[in-house]
Amino acid sequence: MFTYSQDYKYSEDFADGVKASVLAALVKEKIIKEDIAEDWCENHTIILKKKTIFKTISDKWFKEASLKDSEGDYVIVVKKV
Repeated sequence: MFTYSQDYKYSEDFADGVKASVLAALVKEKIIKEDIAEDWCENHTIILKKKTIFKTISDKWFKEASLKDSEGDYVIVVKKV
C-alpha cells in the first residue's frame, strides 16, 4: 500500500497547474480567447486555507448552522489587485 502526503504549498502549485490546463482547454475549444485566458491566469491564483481562518467570515455571510458543523479546508481563488 502506498500513502501520499501533500503539503499546502505543493497542493497550491498543483492547483495552479490545473488552472492553466483548464484555461488551455477552454482556449482550444474556442470557449474563451487566448488573451483573456492569459490575463486571467496571470492575475488569479488558488490558495488553500484551514476552515478556522474563514469560519467567522463564512458564518456571518451565510448564517447557516451547517457551515459551523462542517469540517475541511477552503479552496479560494484570489485576484491580484
